[in-house]
Amino acid sequence: MFLAKEAVRLALSGVAVGVACTGCPPLPALFERYQNAGGRFMVCPICFDAKQLDKSEIVGNAELAGTIRCRSGSAMKEPPRSATTDVQNS
Repeated sequence: MFLAKEAVRLALSGVAVGVACTGCPPLPALFERYQNAGGRFMVCPICFDAKQLDKSEIVGNAELAGTIRCRSGSAMKEPPRSATTDVQNS
């Protein structure tokens, strides 16, 4: 599951607490089920860094991933030229 914007906080230990609705299982139980089923969190590193969150608090089934890391954390960079582009421009 990809987490971006404010959702990146869900990848931090101790954040997913409480109950979402009456009759729903507690959030920690839902997160445990998700992890036990092999569920992984891909956390937007740009969003995570922008909020100045602590990487040491990321839960075990989460990782900073899913976007291209560029200069100074910016995602705005021209993608590398592919072999197809190189052949067409030759």
